Amino acid sequence: MNRDNSMMAVGTVKSQFAESTDPFIMRRHQSSIFINEDLQEGLFRLEESRYIQVVFVFHQSEGYSLRTSVYHGGEKGVFASRSPHRPSSIGVSVVELLEIRGRELIVRGLDALDETPVLDINPYSQEWDDEGAAALFSGGISPKEELQSLYPRRSFIQRVNTRDTETLLRGAGTLHGHYCPGLSVGVIAAVEGLHALAEECGIRVADLMSSDGLEELLVLPECNNCSVDGIQYVTGCTLGNNGLIYRDIGKTAFTMAVRSGKGVRLFLKEDTVSLVSEAVPEFPELFDTVIRRSDRDAEMVRRYKRASREASFHLLNVPVWDLFSKEAVEVSLPDYAPMKASVTCGGCGESFMETKSVSCGDNLCCRACAGAEIPTVIGGGIVLENGPDAVGVKAPGGAR
Repeated sequence: MNRDNSMMAVGTVKSQFAESTDPFIMRRHQSSIFINEDLQEGLFRLEESRYIQVVFVFHQSEGYSLRTSVYHGGEKGVFASRSPHRPSSIGVSVVELLEIRGRELIVRGLDALDETPVLDINPYSQEWDDEGAAALFSGGISPKEELQSLYPRRSFIQRVNTRDTETLLRGAGTLHGHYCPGLSVGVIAAVEGLHALAEECGIRVADLMSSDGLEELLVLPECNNCSVDGIQYVTGCTLGNNGLIYRDIGKTAFTMAVRSGKGVRLFLKEDTVSLVSEAVPEFPELFDTVIRRSDRDAEMVRRYKRASREASFHLLNVPVWDLFSKEAVEVSLPDYAPMKASVTCGGCGESFMETKSVSCGDNLCCRACAGAEIPTVIGGGIVLENGPDAVGVKAPGGAR
């Protein structure tokens, strides 16, 4: 067949999304591509491809900027981004081909709006489009691995943006070791707190989360219960990167803040045991037996874990503001964590942070060797430990 090399639409998208929506929400849903009737024969053997590339027109896009905000935070040049506002107005997506019904392609993963003109369809080839590119240009590192190495928490921004609390809870479980209502509380509080803080600051969630553990976003929990693991997992603010500032008050409450001091505080309205008792009636008794009374009988623990998991995922469906109260706050924050010099302990000979030193005659000693009080975070909060019964490793000679 002859053609004049001009651009033409080969089909049209039918989608439930008629207006601009978060692309990751759109990609969870199925949509259809109707190929023009006179081009249907071009679909011959396309069903052999599980994934296809769809080239389309951003038909609702108006104007463009050569520098643009990107989904996962910050700015890039338009050619370094997937912004729909482009000089050419052309987009490309890799989608899963679920079924072909005549000239209708049923797909999942397409982030194109209803009535979008489709310019072309290509089979996706991992050999050419992923592994081939990796071998040619990245020394065998796949594009996905390369991106993950630069932005290790990229997928978290997507999950928080779309409020995908179920996926986040499953991930938090790998950190926490099991599922429980407290963990769910932390996940939910983190997601909603980030959205609320972004709104309070007049920025996007992506920009709020793009600090990548560099102390621009900080979280101040007022407890050290299960919920804190959910908070740390979702926000990326931890004790290790100094983004988490633990306040030993004992309330299931969390403040999220930025360096300007703007913050949002969420407080749990009701004990989680009460929140899930109606949906999972056996949970309160099992919680009392295994957790409060520390009865670790194997069968009781098994039943508790099952009920706890059910209760944990049940909480994801409770309206968030039935769980929490929220208020905007101003927060006094410490400076960025300083780097301190290390010294050698005159007792054990080990290196330690100079600011933690204690004078021992003519020497500087660590708190353990000096027998000084050691602030210690345990299940009950922060305690000052010293003496032979203190928690922790004994120093040489039995000193703490």
